[in-house]
Amino acid sequence: MSGRTLGHAPAPTSGGQKIAVNQQREDSDSECWLTGIPEEPTPPTTLLSGIAGKCPSLSADQLRDLAEYAESLAEYRERELRLEADEESTDEEHDDRPDSVPSGASVTIKKINDNRYRYWQWRDGDKIRSKYIGPIDPDG
Repeated sequence: MSGRTLGHAPAPTSGGQKIAVNQQREDSDSECWLTGIPEEPTPPTTLLSGIAGKCPSLSADQLRDLAEYAESLAEYRERELRLEADEESTDEEHDDRPDSVPSGASVTIKKINDNRYRYWQWRDGDKIRSKYIGPIDPDG
């Protein structure tokens, strides 16, 4: 077995009481140092008990599939939140729309000489019109 043991062997105490011993090892194998048998991981406290209660009955393949699904779902939810935040900021930008810019205009970003600038942009017949908004602050 590799890894340093945390804790110590039980020591006798007066009155017949036993001392609790930390039997976990410092390495990532989470193996009982007395038996050499791997210990089952403890679910995170933030996980719903109904979900955590079903996981031990799943096979290793099912757990890997669940982990892959959970990671994909987390990424999806994070993208959703970013899109919602982007929509809110776009709505705020539209509140500042000048009277000369039609309601169907959108905000576009143009990069010129390594600087980024925002423009209102809309279609006017066969032409695309633009109106300068301002530079994008590189720090914020």
